[in-house]
Amino acid sequence: MATVDSARRESSSRLYWADTAKAIAVVLVVLYHVSPIALVWLVDGESRGEALIGEMSRALLPVRMPLFFFVSGLLAVNAFARPWRAVLQKRVINLLWVFVLWTVLYAFPYAYSAAAEDVEDILRRALLWAVNLSGAYWFLPMLVLMFVAMKLTQSVHPTIVLAAALVLRFGAGSIPVTENIFLEDVRTTAYRFCMFFIWYAAGACATSLVPSIVSLSRILWVPLIPLFGALTFVTRQPAIVADLSFALSVVGIIIVIGMAELIARSPRGRKVSRYVAMRTLPIYLLHAYMIVLLKSSGLRLPELTSVEAALLVAFMTAGMTVLSCLIWDLLRPRAPLLFRAPMVPNESPARR
Repeated sequence: MATVDSARRESSSRLYWADTAKAIAVVLVVLYHVSPIALVWLVDGESRGEALIGEMSRALLPVRMPLFFFVSGLLAVNAFARPWRAVLQKRVINLLWVFVLWTVLYAFPYAYSAAAEDVEDILRRALLWAVNLSGAYWFLPMLVLMFVAMKLTQSVHPTIVLAAALVLRFGAGSIPVTENIFLEDVRTTAYRFCMFFIWYAAGACATSLVPSIVSLSRILWVPLIPLFGALTFVTRQPAIVADLSFALSVVGIIIVIGMAELIARSPRGRKVSRYVAMRTLPIYLLHAYMIVLLKSSGLRLPELTSVEAALLVAFMTAGMTVLSCLIWDLLRPRAPLLFRAPMVPNESPARR
């Protein structure tokens, strides 16, 4: 498997574009949770512009999470070769602590926002997400599972790991559905692992290929935009039954890497990207909590014009991203346990 040394030999520009790609990924996640999800809760009716924005956001579904996992795997390479005691706190304990804590915090406004007669059942299910690793913050335990899987397979040739990940990806749909709600959430967790592990593994195995990937993306990202649009259009046709999501993910990731490399050439672009990339965790946690609080508040807006819908989506996406960063900057020194677990006593301070 590609080693830490091969990653270290890459130029600093590699880190810049990775930061930018990570920042783009988290903003795309916020965008999707704003439109179409939040707007359905907050706005009466649906204008033509609102529907178009929601459809464009849905079109990016094959990109946002595969991109996030690809960059996460790429940036985790340094940790795979380190001993467990050096990575357990950051890569496992912290993420699981934050996942459980925020899942519990999320469960109450989520249940409260439901129909009154369903509150207890929904609250029970939402609290059990902390056990079956599902719910609003599923990405965090998924990172843990994928990190552990890659670390345990360090001695396995990358080709075998990627082949196994591809088998999981294309076999995910065969996981049986169950009527039991708890087991269905477990099935959802297994399905997500199968669907997205290939991207984390690809990032983890691709360090030696990073210069080639970036060079290829720099050349192809603009020409690939119409191809992405054409593939998306094809998938929307009722007569098309083929699953093109994998191809869309590949094309979309190349496009974003090309865009990220271009943005990373600018000192200001690098600075903003770095700022956002270092705050992906609080953005991921807090924007979802803001949305569920809005839903539980019962706030409803009248039907919007297309221009008003576009402005609202832009304002909410940018506003929640910025506000999440500001809240984190404020709370991190005052309430650190909201964002990381208590330190393991026997962990070496040099490894933290």
